[in-house]
Amino acid sequence: MFSAIPAPENLVAAAFSGSISGDDVAQYYDLLEARLAGAGRLSMAVAIDPDAHFTLGAMAQDSKRGFALFHHAEKLDRIAIAADQKWIQIARPFMALFRNIDFRMFEANDRDAALVWAAGGAEPQHTPAFRVLDSRDPNVTAFEIDGKLTDDDFPAIEALMQAMIDSDKPVNAFYRIRNFSGADFAFLTERKLPKLKLELAHRLRRFAVVGAPAWMAALISVVDPLFKAQIKAFDAADEAAAWAWLGAPD
Repeated sequence: MFSAIPAPENLVAAAFSGSISGDDVAQYYDLLEARLAGAGRLSMAVAIDPDAHFTLGAMAQDSKRGFALFHHAEKLDRIAIAADQKWIQIARPFMALFRNIDFRMFEANDRDAALVWAAGGAEPQHTPAFRVLDSRDPNVTAFEIDGKLTDDDFPAIEALMQAMIDSDKPVNAFYRIRNFSGADFAFLTERKLPKLKLELAHRLRRFAVVGAPAWMAALISVVDPLFKAQIKAFDAADEAAAWAWLGAPD
């Protein structure tokens, strides 16, 4: 189902929920194209319910009308999408081709923030999920993740990984997980990430993962024999044991 969201004059805002048909998508593009025919630049905000389902007709209509829309790219200012569907993340690299359009993805429950930003509000504040920790040993690099990794976290992670790769000392790592909520598509598709991981894998001696969820701890036990480095998972309560294993006891 499609419904228009009341918004300022510079913004076309829409919500999609339930089963979304080709007609629903057509209504949205009809509204958008009518507004783009007017004077001035326009912004867009689209909120998609987590349980929404796009029919084949809806996806076909979106592909057809969506690509045609970018003939008006010079009139578009900001585009915000609030959605949790993973496949929608493919919009990120596509939108990067349009330098004049400011594009942001929001989680579905951040719909209000998406609307405010698209209408010209301040940039949403990012709370870093990645943080470097004070280490007990100069030969141990310590860091933690608390939240969901985004492309905003990548520069700090890249800098730390590169420093570890360039180090002339034995490289050991202490990795604390507080609340890992995964990583967004933009972070996972950072072009430098695979190369950094590969280079670091050859430099690591020991890698302690503290607070890993059960699925991650099980995976670590499987992959550990495949790497030159020793990788070991510890429960959150066993942080002291992790430091001792790395050679830096209390």
